[in-house]
Formats: sequence, structure tokens, C-alpha cells
Amino acid sequence: MGCEIDGVKVSDIAAGVVGPPGPEGPQGPAGADGAPGSPGPKGDKGDPGDPGPAGVDGAAGPAGEDSIVPGPAGPAGADGAAGAQGEPGPQGIQGIQGVAGSTGPFAVSLFTTLTLTNSPSSVREILNSATYRLLLDLAGYTQYRCTMRVATQGVAAGVVHFEASTDGTNFADLDAAGTTMSLYGVGQKDTGWRDMQAAYCANNITIRMMESGGDGAADPIIRQVVLMFK
Repeated sequence: MGCEIDGVKVSDIAAGVVGPPGPEGPQGPAGADGAPGSPGPKGDKGDPGDPGPAGVDGAAGPAGEDSIVPGPAGPAGADGAAGAQGEPGPQGIQGIQGVAGSTGPFAVSLFTTLTLTNSPSSVREILNSATYRLLLDLAGYTQYRCTMRVATQGVAAGVVHFEASTDGTNFADLDAAGTTMSLYGVGQKDTGWRDMQAAYCANNITIRMMESGGDGAADPIIRQVVLMFK
């Protein structure tokens, strides 16, 4: 049995050439959603986003406990300005006595010009007078020296020398040798430095000049008689 088209059996229509397709019909309505598929694999980590704005400061927390371990010392600060002058402190106690310094040399003049009238042969204090004696403090001194000038000479044996005393009464030679200076010959006379006897290296020593060896007639004149000590 054949198919009919518009009442004509297809079998009765001779087979012809197939015609072109007709125009596309309009889209039908959407079908119902299908069931969800399985989750896909985890994607790669994206790039970091830009930082957000800083939040407001939180309230200060309570003070922590003091540490028992000191921290390292900080660098030294700059020197501050000088403070005002303080009041003087109380007087300190006196220090102990220092060692005594060495004694410096000194000189004393007996007279500038003296005439030894009728200078005797025997020993006597010059002009037989105590007028020219000296009272000196000689503690710390061990040597003496005398210089003088003979302006008018006496006899060849005429000399002068020095004696000393610790009490002003009992005298002995100022040096153990009893050094003398000649009254014979005009000019400068000098004993040189002589060691004093130990008893006279003290204070309150009386010194006198003695003459001897004259003839009782000659009148030698001596000038610038100076005693030095060191």
C-alpha cells in the first residue's frame, strides 16, 4: 500500500528530483534545566589583591611587668651645660707637715772698714771688744766661708780667725782646723768653704773674730769682712 499526498498515492507519482530545504523554523521554547553537573577541579590561586587601608589604633594595653634583666646601655648623651658655681665647702683639716726643704746659703757683713790698732801678738777678740759679735741661727748649715780685703797690712805673722759659742761665754774655733787669714800683704783674702764643728750647726750661735800674731804696734786695716754659710 502506497502513501498518499493530497489524495494521490505516492506510488502513483513518478519519482522526481528532491527540492531545496525549506526555511528554518522559529526557535522552540527552552527546555527544562538539566540536573547540576559534578564540581569542576579547584582553580589556581589568584594574585594578591591591593592592601586595604590601615585600621585605627587600638587602645593601649596595660603596662607590662618590670624586667629584672637590665637592657643594654644606650649611647652617651651630649654634655650638658655647666651648672652654676656651688657654695664653698667647709674648711678641710690641715694636712701633715711636709718634709723641710733644703736650707739656702746666706751671707752677713761684719763691718766695712776696721783698723786693728796695735794688733797684739797674743790672741784677743778684735780691738778687745765684744762689739762685733754676731748671734746667728745656723741649724741646717754645715759650712762657712769668710772673705775680706786687707787695705793696710800688718806684720808677717799677723792673722785673724773665727770662734763660736753655744752659750755666748765658752768659745772654740768655728772649724776644727782653726783656719786663719793673714793680715800680711794687701789684697783679697778668702778662707774657702770650711766644715763647721757639729756643735755650731744649730741656732743661737755666737760668733766672734779673733786677732793674733801682731807686734803691738802695727795697725792693719781690713775692709768688707763677709761671712757666708751653706
